[in-house]
Amino acid sequence: MSALKKFVTALSYKEAQAWVFMIVNILVIAIYSKEVFSGPDVMNEAGLPAVAGLIIVGVCTTIFTILLIIPTAIIFNRTANDPADERDKKIRAEGGAVAFWTLLILTASTLISYVAHQSGDMLFHSVLIAILAAQFIFACVLAIKYRRIGAPLISREQV
Repeated sequence: MSALKKFVTALSYKEAQAWVFMIVNILVIAIYSKEVFSGPDVMNEAGLPAVAGLIIVGVCTTIFTILLIIPTAIIFNRTANDPADERDKKIRAEGGAVAFWTLLILTASTLISYVAHQSGDMLFHSVLIAILAAQFIFACVLAIKYRRIGAPLISREQV
């Protein structure tokens, strides 16, 4: 059995969902960053208008989420409808706290950057990337916490 198959079979739906959201956020941040920060004079003005940036983020997030979460729900249908228990609530609360501090620190750093560059467009794009990064960190914390508590990737009997 391949390592990927062992990894996937050891996941619960909620953990797989966290991995999907990490992948979606990486893709959206990569596409958005490429569009925003590839202009000729990146330090002074962002090359992409703010509305276009929001459209890119919204459309990419929606498309990638639909394309990845539906197969995930089909593969993990045995646990997809399980209600959240106390452990799930605690994990989500911890992920939310880490994501909050990430967003706070990144937003404060973009405000400091605004003082130096005086670009409203760049401020907007930087805050939007901070929001996407906080979502990514939230998904990472969920995946790590579920993995710590959940089934090991390889059991001791397999070694």
